[in-house]
Amino acid sequence: MHKFNPENAHRLHNDERRKILPPEEILIECGLKEGMTMAD
Repeated sequence: MHKFNPENAHRLHNDERRKILPPEEILIECGLKEGMTMAD
């Protein structure tokens, strides 16, 4: 199982990444609606 290295957190908190992978749009496309819960 892959374990994320916390030293690489800067890769997740990156404006360019949010442009490429906009979380809100992705969740909407997955069918997630208000009040629902998603785990990753």
